[in-house]
Amino acid sequence: MNRRATVTLITTLAVTSAVGVIVGTSALGGGESQGPPSGTLEFDFRAGPTRGFNPARGSKPNQAPKPGDIITVRGPITQAGKRIGVADGSLTFHGGTPTFVVVFKFDAGGTLVVQGVTTKKSPTVSAVVGGTGPYAGARGELVETLKNPKTQLFHETVRFIP
Repeated sequence: MNRRATVTLITTLAVTSAVGVIVGTSALGGGESQGPPSGTLEFDFRAGPTRGFNPARGSKPNQAPKPGDIITVRGPITQAGKRIGVADGSLTFHGGTPTFVVVFKFDAGGTLVVQGVTTKKSPTVSAVVGGTGPYAGARGELVETLKNPKTQLFHETVRFIP
Protein backbone atom coordinates (compact mmCIF):
# COMPACT_ATOMS: atom_id res chain seq x y z
CA MET A 1 0.00 0.00 0.00
CA ASN A 2 1.40 3.40 -0.95
CA ARG A 3 1.68 6.39 1.39
CA ARG A 4 -1.38 8.20 -0.01
CA ALA A 5 -3.58 5.10 0.41
CA THR A 6 -2.29 4.62 3.98
CA VAL A 7 -3.06 8.27 4.93
CA THR A 8 -6.53 7.97 3.40
CA LEU A 9 -7.21 4.74 5.30
CA ILE A 10 -6.01 6.24 8.62
CA THR A 11 -8.12 9.39 8.08
CA THR A 12 -11.19 7.30 7.21
CA LEU A 13 -10.71 5.14 10.33
CA ALA A 14 -10.24 8.22 12.54
CA VAL A 15 -13.39 9.93 11.21
CA THR A 16 -15.41 6.70 11.50
CA SER A 17 -14.21 6.21 15.08
CA ALA A 18 -15.03 9.81 16.01
CA VAL A 19 -18.52 9.52 14.53
CA GLY A 20 -19.01 6.24 16.44
CA VAL A 21 -18.00 7.87 19.71
CA ILE A 22 -20.27 10.89 19.13
CA VAL A 23 -23.25 8.72 18.15
CA GLY A 24 -22.64 6.30 21.04
CA THR A 25 -22.31 9.10 23.56
CA SER A 26 -25.44 10.83 22.30
CA ALA A 27 -27.39 7.59 22.59
CA LEU A 28 -26.31 7.33 26.23
CA GLY A 29 -27.67 10.69 27.32
CA GLY A 30 -27.02 13.57 24.98
CA GLY A 31 -23.26 13.43 25.36
CA GLU A 32 -23.34 14.49 29.00
CA SER A 33 -22.11 12.35 31.87
CA GLN A 34 -24.52 12.01 34.79
CA GLY A 35 -21.72 11.77 37.33
CA PRO A 36 -21.99 10.63 40.94
CA PRO A 37 -25.03 11.66 43.00
CA SER A 38 -24.95 14.73 45.24
CA GLY A 39 -27.10 16.12 48.05
CA THR A 40 -28.89 13.90 50.57
CA LEU A 41 -31.24 10.94 50.45
CA GLU A 42 -33.46 9.92 53.37
CA PHE A 43 -35.41 6.71 53.95
CA ASP A 44 -36.32 4.21 56.66
CA PHE A 45 -35.12 0.61 57.00
CA ARG A 46 -36.87 -2.05 59.06
CA ALA A 47 -34.48 -4.87 59.91
CA GLY A 48 -36.19 -8.23 59.48
CA PRO A 49 -35.29 -11.45 61.25
CA THR A 50 -31.60 -12.26 61.32
CA ARG A 51 -29.95 -15.54 60.42
CA GLY A 52 -26.62 -16.47 61.91
CA PHE A 53 -24.15 -19.13 60.91
CA ASN A 54 -20.55 -20.17 61.08
CA PRO A 55 -19.36 -22.15 58.08
CA ALA A 56 -16.77 -23.94 60.22
CA ARG A 57 -18.96 -25.12 63.13
CA GLY A 58 -22.50 -24.99 61.71
CA SER A 59 -25.50 -23.09 63.02
CA LYS A 60 -26.46 -23.39 66.67
CA PRO A 61 -29.50 -21.43 67.88
CA ASN A 62 -29.22 -19.14 70.91
CA GLN A 63 -25.43 -19.26 70.93
CA ALA A 64 -23.37 -16.08 71.36
CA PRO A 65 -21.47 -15.07 68.19
CA LYS A 66 -17.81 -16.07 67.99
CA PRO A 67 -15.04 -14.97 65.58
CA GLY A 68 -15.91 -16.12 62.07
CA ASP A 69 -19.68 -16.03 62.67
CA ILE A 70 -21.82 -14.21 60.13
CA ILE A 71 -25.30 -12.79 60.67
CA THR A 72 -27.45 -11.83 57.69
CA VAL A 73 -30.38 -9.42 57.72
CA ARG A 74 -32.98 -8.39 55.14
CA GLY A 75 -35.75 -5.81 55.32
CA PRO A 76 -37.81 -3.26 53.41
CA ILE A 77 -36.77 0.34 52.83
CA THR A 78 -39.51 2.97 52.80
CA GLN A 79 -40.15 6.69 52.33
CA ALA A 80 -43.25 8.24 53.91
CA GLY A 81 -44.53 4.71 54.63
CA LYS A 82 -44.28 3.56 50.99
CA ARG A 83 -41.93 0.71 50.09
CA ILE A 84 -39.13 1.87 47.78
CA GLY A 85 -36.84 -1.15 47.94
CA VAL A 86 -35.12 -3.75 50.09
CA ALA A 87 -31.85 -3.95 52.01
CA ASP A 88 -29.63 -7.01 52.40
CA GLY A 89 -26.77 -6.99 54.86
CA SER A 90 -24.27 -9.16 56.66
CA LEU A 91 -22.30 -8.73 59.88
CA THR A 92 -19.02 -10.58 60.37
CA PHE A 93 -17.61 -11.16 63.84
CA HIS A 94 -13.83 -10.88 64.30
CA GLY A 95 -13.53 -11.18 68.06
CA GLY A 96 -14.01 -7.47 68.57
CA THR A 97 -16.52 -5.12 67.04
CA PRO A 98 -18.36 -6.71 64.10
CA THR A 99 -18.10 -5.19 60.63
CA PHE A 100 -20.95 -5.05 58.15
CA VAL A 101 -21.85 -4.53 54.52
CA VAL A 102 -25.36 -3.49 53.46
CA VAL A 103 -26.70 -3.21 49.92
CA PHE A 104 -29.78 -1.00 49.54
CA LYS A 105 -31.65 -2.08 46.36
CA PHE A 106 -34.14 0.49 45.09
CA ASP A 107 -37.28 -0.59 43.20
CA ALA A 108 -36.85 2.35 40.79
CA GLY A 109 -33.36 1.06 39.92
CA GLY A 110 -29.90 1.23 41.35
CA THR A 111 -28.15 0.16 44.52
CA LEU A 112 -26.14 1.81 47.29
CA VAL A 113 -23.39 -0.08 49.12
CA VAL A 114 -22.50 0.86 52.71
CA GLN A 115 -19.72 -0.52 54.93
CA GLY A 116 -18.99 0.11 58.55
CA VAL A 117 -18.43 -1.05 62.09
CA THR A 118 -21.35 -1.78 64.39
CA THR A 119 -21.75 0.24 67.57
CA LYS A 120 -24.31 0.22 70.36
CA LYS A 121 -24.84 3.95 70.12
CA SER A 122 -27.27 5.83 67.88
CA PRO A 123 -26.77 7.53 65.54
CA THR A 124 -23.98 5.66 63.80
CA VAL A 125 -22.01 6.87 60.79
CA SER A 126 -20.85 4.51 58.02
CA ALA A 127 -19.18 4.87 54.64
CA VAL A 128 -21.05 4.89 51.33
CA VAL A 129 -18.58 3.01 49.15
CA GLY A 130 -20.37 2.74 45.81
CA GLY A 131 -23.52 2.10 43.89
CA THR A 132 -25.11 1.31 40.55
CA GLY A 133 -27.59 3.03 38.24
CA PRO A 134 -28.40 6.55 39.47
CA TYR A 135 -26.01 5.93 42.39
CA ALA A 136 -23.01 4.89 40.25
CA GLY A 137 -19.84 6.37 41.68
CA ALA A 138 -21.56 7.22 44.97
CA ARG A 139 -19.34 8.26 47.87
CA GLY A 140 -20.26 9.77 51.18
CA GLU A 141 -21.62 8.75 54.53
CA LEU A 142 -24.77 7.17 55.89
CA VAL A 143 -26.06 8.34 59.27
CA GLU A 144 -28.33 5.72 60.86
CA THR A 145 -30.63 6.53 63.78
CA LEU A 146 -32.62 3.89 65.64
CA LYS A 147 -36.24 5.09 65.65
CA ASN A 148 -37.88 2.10 67.34
CA PRO A 149 -35.86 -0.65 69.07
CA LYS A 150 -38.87 -2.99 69.40
CA THR A 151 -39.57 -3.04 65.65
CA GLN A 152 -35.92 -2.50 64.59
CA LEU A 153 -36.89 0.59 62.57
CA PHE A 154 -33.97 2.80 61.53
CA HIS A 155 -33.91 6.19 59.81
CA GLU A 156 -31.16 6.49 57.18
CA THR A 157 -29.69 9.78 55.93
CA VAL A 158 -27.21 9.49 53.08
CA ARG A 159 -24.97 12.51 52.54
CA PHE A 160 -23.32 12.21 49.13
CA ILE A 161 -19.90 13.70 48.47
CA PRO A 162 -19.67 14.77 44.81
